[in-house]
Amino acid sequence: HYPGHGNTDLDSHLSHLPVIPGNRKALEAMELVPFKAAIEAGVKMVMVGHLVVPGLDGSQRPAVHSPTIIQGVLREELGFQGIIVPDGLEMASVTLGNWAGESAIRAIEAGNDMILLPLNVSQSIDAIERAVKGGRLSRERIEVSVERILKLKAELGIYRERRDLGRENLRAKIALTEYASMARKIARESITLVKDDLDLVPLRPGKHKTLTHFVLSMDDELKERTAPFWRNVQATYGNKRVKTIFVNYQLDKSRIKKLVQEAKSSTRALVTLLVRIYGGKGESSIDSTHQSLLDALGMARVKYTLVTFGSPYLPSLERVPTYLAGYSYASVSMVTMADALFGRAPITGRLPVTLGKQYPRGHGLRRSALTSVFEPATVPAELSRAFAVLDSAIDRRITPGAQVFIAQNGQVLADTALGYFTYDKIRPVTTNSLYDLASVTKVLVGATVGLKLVENRYLVLDEPVAHYLPEFTGEWKDQVTVRHLLTHSSGLPAFKQYWTLDIEPRAVLEDILATELQYEPGTEYVYSDLGMILFGAIVEMVTGKQLQDLAHDWVLGPLMMESGTYNPPAEWRERIVPTEVGTEGRQGLIWGEVHDGTTWFLGGVSIHAGVFAPANELAVLGQLYLSGGILFGGRLFKAETLERFVQPQQLPPGSGRALFWQMASSTAHAGDL
Repeated sequence: HYPGHGNTDLDSHLSHLPVIPGNRKALEAMELVPFKAAIEAGVKMVMVGHLVVPGLDGSQRPAVHSPTIIQGVLREELGFQGIIVPDGLEMASVTLGNWAGESAIRAIEAGNDMILLPLNVSQSIDAIERAVKGGRLSRERIEVSVERILKLKAELGIYRERRDLGRENLRAKIALTEYASMARKIARESITLVKDDLDLVPLRPGKHKTLTHFVLSMDDELKERTAPFWRNVQATYGNKRVKTIFVNYQLDKSRIKKLVQEAKSSTRALVTLLVRIYGGKGESSIDSTHQSLLDALGMARVKYTLVTFGSPYLPSLERVPTYLAGYSYASVSMVTMADALFGRAPITGRLPVTLGKQYPRGHGLRRSALTSVFEPATVPAELSRAFAVLDSAIDRRITPGAQVFIAQNGQVLADTALGYFTYDKIRPVTTNSLYDLASVTKVLVGATVGLKLVENRYLVLDEPVAHYLPEFTGEWKDQVTVRHLLTHSSGLPAFKQYWTLDIEPRAVLEDILATELQYEPGTEYVYSDLGMILFGAIVEMVTGKQLQDLAHDWVLGPLMMESGTYNPPAEWRERIVPTEVGTEGRQGLIWGEVHDGTTWFLGGVSIHAGVFAPANELAVLGQLYLSGGILFGGRLFKAETLERFVQPQQLPPGSGRALFWQMASSTAHAGDL
């Protein structure tokens, strides 16, 4: 890790960029010593670490992006003429500042010869190619690195002989996809729900805000052996909401009492037992003091779920309210156990052994996988006044019909439809009817895709748009960031009626890139469809996928919006509520195609409009935010990422605009709820 990674306690795999202290003299005496020796000994390659080294470069740039540290010190001063590679460019310390393509370009500009592990390989290659064609990187610069690589290959004899490393048939022999699938199937079907007296399975993180998780065993390396399970639990629940306590020792009464209090401080508790069986161990059950903890939890009326990996035999199940047996302690069993626990997979297993009179061989409770985030209300809601408002609107011909879906705390208070498709009262609206969601598409598709890109470090909110789309040039445009696009403060105008212009749909992006800004970015707010279209182009560029495919794979599929779609097929027409008569460049009733004129002109697909769906499916989006990113027993997004997207961004200062969302407290357009 040139120029030296020793003098820091930070991990550059995470979100921190380590700073190596010391002036040039101190670095010469310590960090640079082994590198000088290695170069003198003829080392062929040097890897540059993700480090800030002010003693060598005061610009605070990471070493992998620093021409001073790489070209100036390593090449010119130390005389290294071999191949230079950066540490993995997928690491958080460099991806939080630039998107993958920009980071790769900067690494090459700094003097690296090869790019190692960028987050998006194909998109990074495309970005480098654009940089060469656009003149940012010279062809000569690329050829210098290629020559070094080819020279080393020649020195190693790679061109003289084809070395048989015995790898040709490895994949044909092991790690076959069907073997892994079979292992998952076996593990999933073996999970057995032995008892569930308090109906605690599936565990629902959206309802139960905090979890105490005890992981118990007398075997060595408890934390490492159970990592696939407890890490999955933490990821699903959210790290800040789970307290994981490892118990790898015998418990006295005082410690048991404290652990019971820990469990009572959370809304739910989980106990995981690892009971390994191996020659010479001499026992096939848990330690007696660990059984005492289970009994104490039961006597204190703690609602806890017990999970075992390995031997299913326990001294007593009397005070255990819920018991899931996993039998194996292989990682595949731990992952499938987490799926069963949270309702991501069905539970169908049967006991292969007898665990007492109540639980004979062949016994096992069944649970279906979660397919809905809502459940019926236990108490009817009084909504007559609200429905009277809608009835009045229909009677006064403000609208011919409507759909209504209301849920509170995950319970459905109303899922109904009123009125008709049109004022001729021929076709009634049902809960299955599809509406054009119009600009709600922005928060459904745009925000959800944006969440995934930011969380997976494909996208940096404060990075200039020109880093993604170099053609975006002109006055103030170098100041426009992705954040400006998502808060409608970029300076772009609100819209253009492209269907009235002499332009082809494929030229719309080029036109937007060339459009002059109306104000300095971040100083005003103008609700802009053009900014959303530009963001859509960035999304397609960094992912290498079409927006319609991303919407299906990243949004509509995970939210289980079975009817949600762009460009609904013709056979769905009878389910689709018409939108308007004669507008946005068209004549007659707009029915079955998107209402927004620009999206229609673009072929029906855009981030700012175009999706059709019923209200009861759209409601899942609201539940995603209310549950802190958890749906159907799985975590789609971290709670803190969702929170970032709904925080007012103060662009311009005083604005209540969050990322995609307009916050209710900042506008007169919000309702009373």
